[in-house]
Amino acid sequence: DYLRCPSGWSPPGGEANVTRLVALIRADLAQVRPGVPLSAAVMPVPRIARESFGQDWADWLERGLVDAVAPMVYRDSPGAVESVVRSWPAALPRERIWVGVRIDHLGPGEVAEIGGGATG
Repeated sequence: DYLRCPSGWSPPGGEANVTRLVALIRADLAQVRPGVPLSAAVMPVPRIARESFGQDWADWLERGLVDAVAPMVYRDSPGAVESVVRSWPAALPRERIWVGVRIDHLGPGEVAEIGGGATG
């Protein structure tokens, strides 16, 4: 978490700098704990994550810099969660994306609804 530029402000080169940090963490982890998976909590919309927070998480997944990401899809309804997930590019490896939802704004039936259909 918080592997990003602060407060939604990405300075020039921010994306490259955050990606470099992810690569360094990956390399260090491989040295001290080979085989341990690396994941990151990320902003949920790839373009906004990249442009405003320096999180090019689609690239991180593609290059193997992280094993999985957990986009923080904190929305107030199952439909809103589903809308964000459906907006992702088709090429993203869905099996390596763990959708983070904020259940304190959803009822038990709505949580089940998200689990059953948002990635379909």
